[in-house]
Amino acid sequence: MNFKRDLKRIIRSQFDHHGIKYEESLDIGRLATSYLEMVNRRIHPSPRNVLFSDRIHHSLGELLQASGNDPEAKRNAQEAWETVFLLRTLLERGKNVNCFLGRGIEHASGSRSHDSLLWDFGLHHFHLCKTMRSNGFVNRSDHLLFAAVTNDAAHFVDVLPHRQPERLEWVQQDLLSIVYANWPELVAPHVLHGLLPSQVSDKELKEFRRKHVNQAAELGGAAIAPLGDGVMSDGSSVMCRLRAGQLLKEVQRHQEFFEEHVCEFARTVGQQGWSNERGVEFELAFLDSLDPPTEMLEVLRAENCFSKHLCALGAVVIEASTKTPVVISFREASE
Repeated sequence: MNFKRDLKRIIRSQFDHHGIKYEESLDIGRLATSYLEMVNRRIHPSPRNVLFSDRIHHSLGELLQASGNDPEAKRNAQEAWETVFLLRTLLERGKNVNCFLGRGIEHASGSRSHDSLLWDFGLHHFHLCKTMRSNGFVNRSDHLLFAAVTNDAAHFVDVLPHRQPERLEWVQQDLLSIVYANWPELVAPHVLHGLLPSQVSDKELKEFRRKHVNQAAELGGAAIAPLGDGVMSDGSSVMCRLRAGQLLKEVQRHQEFFEEHVCEFARTVGQQGWSNERGVEFELAFLDSLDPPTEMLEVLRAENCFSKHLCALGAVVIEASTKTPVVISFREASE
């Protein structure tokens, strides 16, 4: 029984399943961070309400007009326009849209694993093309859709050219202004009360990003922390690094508890008919790989469940032969 070893194994299995490239030498802490970054960067297929900003309607209207009489430009503009509405349909129906994202989502280590747009602005970007390539992604496009995607909604912020002067497409602070003007509730949790805002240019922000420096934005006269919770000095996600630390803490907590009570647990689950010829074995698993019924999830997330924090981080201890989650109440844990 070694839950950290299990965690390393199942993370690598997830990377392999999704075709994610990573360094074999990553320690368990960096591996856990990289896994959580992968989950954050990819969009889990689930029905979402799709909302359009006021600005995006104007941008879509300009898209075709700006192409003029150039047939290729007009064709590209038409495809971009159509892809926006295709993405709306796919997201509303809970379909997989990861093929429209940047190919950086194939990497869990190295510079290509850094998503500074997401870590800073909290925005995904979609390539507006419908032609699929053999690598599983759509062709790179002349236009990008920027969107703030939550568990239950996708907020379409704006459509902009892929290439901006001085390569400032990833640091356009107008995107944050659009988010604030249309969905202030997305910004409110990030207000830095008591801190005076300071304005920086997009060009200055680009340099901050290059050096992995977090910069508070100025919106509505207030200082706003990064909507994606910011970056570490190595370019990784602050949020994912913190959650990885919490996950490892919970894994260690469960390791110590199960080692102390393994004989009692083995006797109890054996009486319930879970054991086999090898005896009772416990291991760590990811919840989404088990697809437990709603009733089981409610028990695991209950206030008196010893594993509620581990479950909130997406993991659970199971009996290995039956793949059944082990539920321990605080009353049992204290006995």
